[in-house]
Amino acid sequence: MRVDIPKESPAINKRIQDIQLPPDSVLVSIVRQDEVIVPKGNTVLQPGDDIIALTLVGNEPQLLNLLVGNI
Repeated sequence: MRVDIPKESPAINKRIQDIQLPPDSVLVSIVRQDEVIVPKGNTVLQPGDDIIALTLVGNEPQLLNLLVGNI
C-alpha cells in the first residue's frame, strides 16, 4: 500500500521503532521530496512523506490509522 503522511498524522516526528506496526507489516520505502529513504528504526516520519508499506489485507485499516489517523 502507498500512504501520504498528512501533517495531522499521529506518526509525525516519531521514529519508526516507536510506532507499533500491525503484525506482518513493514515500511519498505519513504519518498521525501526527491529523495528515496530506506526506513530504519531511527528514521523519523515527516509530513508529506510518501510511504510504501507491505501488510496483510486484514491489517490495512490498522496500519492506515497509525500512519494517517482516524479516517
